[in-house]
Amino acid sequence: MWSLGCIIAELFLGLPLFPGSSQYNQVKRIVDMLGIPPSYMCEKGKHSSDFFNKEHVNGRPVYSLKTMEQYMTVCYY
Repeated sequence: MWSLGCIIAELFLGLPLFPGSSQYNQVKRIVDMLGIPPSYMCEKGKHSSDFFNKEHVNGRPVYSLKTMEQYMTVCYY
């Protein structure tokens, strides 16, 4: 649904909603505008660990966006 909504909005506006220069840049733009996705979504995502750090606070998972340096270390080395 998310992708379909983005495509419809982009076709209507004639502009990309999140014009990222890379996967990380695009995720960062989305997080900057909408915030970190809910924990249940990060838990189900195949590549969440590429983009987000996971910590446990009071027994619950809490996610934060990795820095570009952390992302580059995981994905390219």
